[in-house]
Amino acid sequence: MTKKCKLHGISYVRRPNSTIEYCPKCAVLSQNKRKSGIREVNKLKKDKRTRWTELDYTKMKEYVQSKFCNPYIRWRDELKFGKCISSNGRISDAGHYFSVGSHNGMRYHIMNIHGQSKSSNRFKHGDLLNYRKGLIKRHGQAFMDKLELEEQKYKQYGKKFTRYDLICIGLTYKYLLENEIVIFDISEFNKYFDEIYRSSMDV
Repeated sequence: MTKKCKLHGISYVRRPNSTIEYCPKCAVLSQNKRKSGIREVNKLKKDKRTRWTELDYTKMKEYVQSKFCNPYIRWRDELKFGKCISSNGRISDAGHYFSVGSHNGMRYHIMNIHGQSKSSNRFKHGDLLNYRKGLIKRHGQAFMDKLELEEQKYKQYGKKFTRYDLICIGLTYKYLLENEIVIFDISEFNKYFDEIYRSSMDV
């Protein structure tokens, strides 16, 4: 019987009634190394098969947040300020001023997300009083006023992201990080988003 080795991809003849016949290359490996090699090959095949743009809606939302949006925010604020928006702590998280749970439309809003310490973001529920003070100190009252207007706009009209929105948001944050472009204002973000959106429609 002819079989194909999962690890090395070569065909070999297995003897009748044999359950341990390996291809010539596997024959020189220990059983543990062979099994480990097959697991790695299967993992690579799975990773190659599942691209982030093909994830289901919920997983894609999480992926865009954790792999594109949050890394950019942490890099940007570490570069410009070097400390948490609401304390002097080390930046480890990307914290939202308007929470994702109550303000879904602000989930990826570049003015609503800033670098925070683990303590402020996770254990002090965002430390919103000091978060607000930090926003005004860094960016001014006009920034705070605009952020609140943005929140009211999304609250009034609602915001549900389509899959295509998520892809373009992810690509925008990816582009900003790869090209080391520092921005804080939603108007600037939208310029890059619109360009990526139009480019993808032309394909």
